[in-house]
Amino acid sequence: MKLPLCYVLILLISLGCQSGTRTVRQVLSADTVILSDGTKVRYAGLEGPLVDDPWFSFCQKANAYLVQDKPVELILEPNLTNDNQVAAYVYTPVGVGKDQQFLFINAELVRFGLAKALPKPIKLKHEELWQNLWDLQEHEAKPLKQGMWAGGEPPKKEKPKLNKKY
Repeated sequence: MKLPLCYVLILLISLGCQSGTRTVRQVLSADTVILSDGTKVRYAGLEGPLVDDPWFSFCQKANAYLVQDKPVELILEPNLTNDNQVAAYVYTPVGVGKDQQFLFINAELVRFGLAKALPKPIKLKHEELWQNLWDLQEHEAKPLKQGMWAGGEPPKKEKPKLNKKY
């Protein structure tokens, strides 16, 4: 039985987030940030456009819009972490009415075609999160021709158009 994404996220956030909220100090690309404590974080399951890709700047700005100077919670993917950086599923709190919810940044970037989901490697701690990223790409971003899946050049607007309810 496949659990809805919201149930998986609530469970993992309550059980598996790395303790202590930190702030994103610098956005390096669509899939990599540096936190206030100096930790370099690569978004698990994603590959953003390379620097020479016409989509690089647009996708980097979209990521910055979502996380720059904002607190984030991490769910680490330990089998992909090395000495230079950690691999993590990244969440940022958003206010929804009186409740605090979390926006799954990795998923939003895939949903809008601003990063591509990578094929799932063999040994993962959080396989269900990685699979959800792949499913978003294959069932939403690609068929709807979102972002990079539309082909051609990125829009010329200064700010990427994202879901405004956050």
